[in-house]
Amino acid sequence: MRTIGLRVIFGIALFAGCGDDAPPVDVDGAVTCTASSQCDDGVYCNGAERCMPGAVDADLLGCVAGAPPCEGGATCNESADACLDDCPDADGDGSPDARCGGDDCDDTDPERHPGATEVCDPEGFDEDCDPTTVGDRDVDGDGHASDRCCNGATCGLDCDDARRGTNPSVPEVCDGLDNDCDGVVDEGLLIELFRDADHDGVGIREATALACPGTPGFAAVVGDCDDTRASVRPTAPEICDDLDNDCDGTIDENSVAVPWYVDADGDGWGVVNADALPVDSCVPPDGRAIRIGDCNDDDADIAPTARERCNAIDDDCDGRPDYQLGARDFEDDDGDGVPDAACGLELADCDDRDPTIAPGALELCDLFDNDCDGVIDEDAAERDWFGDMDGDGYGDASSVVRSCAIVSGRTLDDSDCDDLNSSTNPGQSDACGGQVSVDDDCDGEVDEGGNALTFYADLDGDGYGSGDAIVACQGDAQTATRGGDCDDTDARVNPGELDDCAALSGVDDDCDGRVDETLAPRVFYLDGDGDGYGAGAPTEGCVQPVGTSVLGGDCDDTNASRNPGVPDDCGTALGVDDDCDVSVDEDVAPRTFYVDRDGDGYGAGPAMMACTVPAGSVTTAGDCDDDSAMRNPAAPDDCTRMPLVDDDCDGRVDEAAMLTSWYRDTDGDGYGSGAAVVACTAPTNHVNRAGDCDESRVAVNPGAADDCTGLPGVNDDCDASTDEGVMLTAWYPDADGDGYGTGSAVLACTAPAGHASRTGDCNDGASNQSPGRADDCTTTIGNDDDCDGRIDEGATLTTWYRDADGDGFGDASVSMQACTRPTGFVADATDCNDAAATAFPAASELTCNDLLDNDCDGAIDCNDSNCSAGCPVLRVVSGGGQSAPLHTPFAQPLVVAVEDRLGAPLSGRAVYLTTRGVNVGSLYGSIGYSQASDPTGQTSFAIRAGLGLGVETVTLSSPGAVSIDVPLTGTAPASGTIFTLLNGARIATAGGIPGPARDVRGTSNVGEVSTLFDGGLAFAINNTVLRVFPDGRTERVLGGGSVAPTDGAVATAVSFASSGAAIGGDPMRPRVYFERGCSVWYVDLTLGTVHPFAGTGTCGYTGDDGPALSANIRAIVDMAVSDSGLVYFSTDIPAPDPRPIRVVDTSGTIRTFVAANYSSPPYEIFNFPLFMAPVPGSEDVIVVAQIDNASYIGHRNAVLRVRPDRSFTVLAGTGTDETSEGIAGTSAEIEAGFVAAFADGSVVLAEGGNDRLRLISGGTITTIAGTRGMGGYAGDGTPASAAQIDAPSSIVTWRDDHVVFVQAGTLRAVRR
Repeated sequence: MRTIGLRVIFGIALFAGCGDDAPPVDVDGAVTCTASSQCDDGVYCNGAERCMPGAVDADLLGCVAGAPPCEGGATCNESADACLDDCPDADGDGSPDARCGGDDCDDTDPERHPGATEVCDPEGFDEDCDPTTVGDRDVDGDGHASDRCCNGATCGLDCDDARRGTNPSVPEVCDGLDNDCDGVVDEGLLIELFRDADHDGVGIREATALACPGTPGFAAVVGDCDDTRASVRPTAPEICDDLDNDCDGTIDENSVAVPWYVDADGDGWGVVNADALPVDSCVPPDGRAIRIGDCNDDDADIAPTARERCNAIDDDCDGRPDYQLGARDFEDDDGDGVPDAACGLELADCDDRDPTIAPGALELCDLFDNDCDGVIDEDAAERDWFGDMDGDGYGDASSVVRSCAIVSGRTLDDSDCDDLNSSTNPGQSDACGGQVSVDDDCDGEVDEGGNALTFYADLDGDGYGSGDAIVACQGDAQTATRGGDCDDTDARVNPGELDDCAALSGVDDDCDGRVDETLAPRVFYLDGDGDGYGAGAPTEGCVQPVGTSVLGGDCDDTNASRNPGVPDDCGTALGVDDDCDVSVDEDVAPRTFYVDRDGDGYGAGPAMMACTVPAGSVTTAGDCDDDSAMRNPAAPDDCTRMPLVDDDCDGRVDEAAMLTSWYRDTDGDGYGSGAAVVACTAPTNHVNRAGDCDESRVAVNPGAADDCTGLPGVNDDCDASTDEGVMLTAWYPDADGDGYGTGSAVLACTAPAGHASRTGDCNDGASNQSPGRADDCTTTIGNDDDCDGRIDEGATLTTWYRDADGDGFGDASVSMQACTRPTGFVADATDCNDAAATAFPAASELTCNDLLDNDCDGAIDCNDSNCSAGCPVLRVVSGGGQSAPLHTPFAQPLVVAVEDRLGAPLSGRAVYLTTRGVNVGSLYGSIGYSQASDPTGQTSFAIRAGLGLGVETVTLSSPGAVSIDVPLTGTAPASGTIFTLLNGARIATAGGIPGPARDVRGTSNVGEVSTLFDGGLAFAINNTVLRVFPDGRTERVLGGGSVAPTDGAVATAVSFASSGAAIGGDPMRPRVYFERGCSVWYVDLTLGTVHPFAGTGTCGYTGDDGPALSANIRAIVDMAVSDSGLVYFSTDIPAPDPRPIRVVDTSGTIRTFVAANYSSPPYEIFNFPLFMAPVPGSEDVIVVAQIDNASYIGHRNAVLRVRPDRSFTVLAGTGTDETSEGIAGTSAEIEAGFVAAFADGSVVLAEGGNDRLRLISGGTITTIAGTRGMGGYAGDGTPASAAQIDAPSSIVTWRDDHVVFVQAGTLRAVRR
């Protein structure tokens, strides 16, 4: 098979073109290949040669010939490297398979072949088998396909298919968008602008930015002295507002009137329209603004200075909703009026880059979910598409075609009234700033949203402009609303001036085309005294001479106080003709005056006649006391003045006074008693209301209420009746304060503390239960919230399923009922893998190497038809189908090859070996053991048998490859063999869980081992309890957390101290008991939770024959559980406690099983009944303790078989021989230690100090593992009697014919 290499033989093999392949190696003088490429002969039709040294059919170089590639009679075409004859057409689309010389790029799919229409899809499927086509989706009609249309790695070039002005063919403009689709925004176009917070066109130097010209909130001109007020800037006119508007340091100089615009919403921005015309004013009017440009004057949150929000509304009036969600990502990129789903609103666009996609949109034939309902192309049908020549998204109703798919350059909207003008469509605003006299929004009305104003350039500032008209929303100081200025450089020339003698001579002052048309000579008189009136002979002229007046008639041109404009009365010179009318003092009229000594404006005494007011006199008489300003005809004669005096000089005394009767009010309650005092004002401690019947109490008076609010037994209201208004109320105890009580009523005027006037509360300890509440989904589920005797009668519960991976699909096995969706739950229950967010029924099979069934069709990765192409293939080279004794290496390693579908090796590929008990001596990962393929595509696993007898099927996998199963068989080891079943590497650092037991690591904080109900083991180590399943797989079931245990807590979340910890597995139930201080708890292995079992947590020795949970117990030394469910534990506490072994039966009752001083003649237990083991199938318990006998000198360790009646038999340990083997057990001297029992009554004793295990069976004692005084770790796979063990501790029987014991951080086993 031809690849890239050639093979030439010249006595030895030389290789060329092998790339990175390793060179051939010399083995015993012969050259041997190392890679299949070294075997390639360059010929296609004879198959692919492979490098397989040692194969039966290998040549001298180790190469094996390939199989011909063409099958079924097909002819091999060497030049085409293809099989041509009878090339199949598996999908029946008329195009044969490209892999055998045809042109069908996917012969499994009839929709994919040459001639098919290329579809726009981001997945990159090649429908027409032409890698250069990408599909023709062109929503904006600019002639460029969307970059979401892909064919493999080739995609369209339009980076924004919702905007016609954005594609690779247009130049970049400065607008915040990537117009030319080169990945860079506004490149080369940004300029330095200055922050213009008040939008008055002038910014401040302290804040700059690189931005596009015209960016809202920025200006190209700098120098604003107040950037918070639009009326203040260097170019502003000075107005009457106590501000320095023009920034010249002077306030309100040369103030002028300026236009003010209606500002209905008070946001500082106005509008102008036919119903809201501007007004000119120097003073800022209420309800108006100096700025114009508000796009919604009914909403103060919408204005050019407003902050854009993510709501699909143009909040800042810049012409588009443009809240920025991220880089080149705005709230409504496609302009369809529906905000991006990232805004978090109820109405959300599921694809904000495509205007044909939004909730409620019509479904099209385009393989996209146009209406955002999660279903693609449902109800798709032909639609009318309207021509959109100007690309504004609105079409011409007269240009229509029908199509189910998108038609480039057309839209579904037919409401455009001018399809050649993109600024005219129903989406535009027909207001100030739009097109003047144009129906911008296509509603049939023109400029109804506001008329723009016309301005003219006014350079001389005279209020009249010149030149072309400027149509705009707002002018400035250099413009005027009036035109017609014929000289805009001279403020004295404009249509408002006069063209007469006072104007410029020889100039058309009023710009009417005529010069000095109102010129007429005027008459002037010499005005010597400068009073504006002249005398003498008149003179004529156009220009008034200095020292003259246009008015004559002055009779004394030397005296400015005499002229026709001066009055000739008492105010001028008497006896003189002041007004030059030839009459003297003709206007003089003397007046009458009276002396006013007290200055109150009224005089007294004889009248005086004078032209001017004499000092101290007035023109009004009638004062009856001119020495008192308080008495005159205008003074009031009432209680405000001196009593018994004629204050108003009318001859009457106090005629306006209003006297009042006043009563003494001693207690200050506003009511008095006793005789009345008549006066204008209240005397001290007097009031104008009588009737108080008790002046010693404030609460008693005619205005008081004689009811529950008053004093009981007292006539509070002084009406001769007592307590006539009292109304007692029944009050009910209300402990929870919810306004409803229960129990017996208390009669009182007011509510006693903790009482309510309403009864009927069904739970007065819970404020969320009372007759006034609803009993539905808004209240507590499971409660009778409204106390009507029914529970949740108003609730409508829904079943929700856990969605742990957040993909929107739930796990049918984990559900709960609730009114509303709980966090982490969904209504859909069809997820096939709730631990992977990329796996759910609506997903696509994403990759061929993620080991997931992404689309939930039951096929994973390369087993799925969508992943068939390009998948690697695994092949077992050798090592499968072997057998080996438990925990011994298999004879051959497991060798696996990774190849492509043509058999070529794939190097560097990860290969995983997933097992349960089979192990390889390395750390087990999350997928299994991991190794990489070598240059030959192979890797090798040195495998060892696990714990399970019989066949264990292990799995080989590699990303993208179909996994394969390999059977391996574990056989029973020979009797007497010792082996290590956990932490065979004896590595101290914890790890390897979950994984085969032998490769689990960690040697710290070791406690006890125990058997479990399923034949597995539990082991306290590394501050956890580790579960070993019967096949060798491991799992942490307790510990690793940081919280103290509580009833029902997750077991792996609690803390656990494993050093020396006593544990006990239940042989019949899925439980592991463990000690926790002075108490016993257990792990429910089914639920993964912990629960209390015995002890209160207080240390002591109390509670026998009562509930175990109420008893006090001591710290525990050893624990064991019988196959009938009795839980035994011992304590190591000094006197006075008898160091008991206590037992808890299946009813939860605790009692003492055996203790010091218990006897079974001739023996008596003296001390330390510490270690025990229930005998399987019996009620007896093996106990290790110190016993006494009359013939002993001192106390001796013994192994006892204790019966339920507490009598016992000595099995071993009353003798003195500690070295002999096969002697009677009672003749031996033993060391106290952990003990295990077989069903036949045989006992194994772990003598930790002697480094050995001893079997007591049939009355004799024998060492079965280890050698006394020779501690060590050696001998795995050999007879245990010759092996070395070191300080064995906890020990259990296992599988009826093994003992398992703890040695440091390992578990070792001996088959009996």
